[in-house]
Amino acid sequence: MKKILFITDNWTIGGREKVIENLIENLSFDNAKIELLIAQKEKLSLKFQPVYLFPKKTKVYNIRKNNIFSLLYFTYLFFLKNHYDIVFTFISPFNLTIIYFIAKLSFSKAKLISSLHGFFSLEKKKIIHYFIKPIEKFVIKQTDFIVTVSEEYKKYLKNQINIPDSKITTIYNPIINQNEILKSKYFPKEFLSFKESIKILTVSRLDIKQKDFYTLIDAFILIKQKINSAKLFIVGDGPDRNKLEDLIRKNNLEKDVILLGAKENPYPYYFGADIFLLSSFFEGLPTVVVEAMALECPVVVTDCPTGPRELIGDNENGILVPMQNPEKMAEAVILLIANKKLRQKIIKNAKRKSEEFEIQKSIQKYKDLFDKFLK
Repeated sequence: MKKILFITDNWTIGGREKVIENLIENLSFDNAKIELLIAQKEKLSLKFQPVYLFPKKTKVYNIRKNNIFSLLYFTYLFFLKNHYDIVFTFISPFNLTIIYFIAKLSFSKAKLISSLHGFFSLEKKKIIHYFIKPIEKFVIKQTDFIVTVSEEYKKYLKNQINIPDSKITTIYNPIINQNEILKSKYFPKEFLSFKESIKILTVSRLDIKQKDFYTLIDAFILIKQKINSAKLFIVGDGPDRNKLEDLIRKNNLEKDVILLGAKENPYPYYFGADIFLLSSFFEGLPTVVVEAMALECPVVVTDCPTGPRELIGDNENGILVPMQNPEKMAEAVILLIANKKLRQKIIKNAKRKSEEFEIQKSIQKYKDLFDKFLK
């Protein structure tokens, strides 16, 4: 029996965890089994984040250490002890670099396949980044195969790193389960007291460096000036919750911005909301936008690298706005609320686009890829 190892560096409630769960639980092989390794440097803030359920009927190894040297050592021991035919990573280029060298040092013969979804040129601003980036590029080129979650990111990697077509492909994340969609079409209890309000939703890890909550809050203030009944609901948790709470208090928005925390199933919140907002600086391909589209919640999202433009097109499936521009974001929300014809057109188009992310469509492409390397 051959073995495939999935690796990630975090396991809280989020889009990546949902994708990994969907992959592991729906992939099946006659001659191979899948296991999951979570190798995580445990920060104090992460201890308080809710943990997503592990994939069913899957052996899970969880290495959680407080310091990086201990984490590296135990991950190295894990590779010495366990042998795989394929190692498939869901991690940043920096962490992929670490796994690559650990695999080499432990004489692993596994084929290394990586799903890249972070816009790595924006991940670090420190001087050390300029020393690490060439190493990351070297490792990406040495990886046996690269899967990107958007065509835009694929083009970026090909142009910047010169990866040949034979070693890279785009496979959209397996996100949409129509049975789950149908079961989730109800108003969550938190919305029942706000039936007359315009409900604006964001679903996001509370990480200001990536998600730009400053623009989100500034845009909401402008929306509130035009639509007094507007309320902003934020589903998610993360390291910057305290900073976000301070920002809400500073702008006297305690009654208008409601932090709902992380939810294992955010679908009812999309269904109950009037508008979905995402104000990111960068993405791979945002799962939450696809989910909102499938639940018929019109989307306003920043035109950040990478993914949103590929999902939205030329404003056919939602509205793209410039990054760090709360005025444009507010204008787009107010337009969608006022223009019912435009709203219905976008909802219809977005629903059709979301069908490209149905689980079985992505699963078959991953199965074909893994079968090729297992042979």
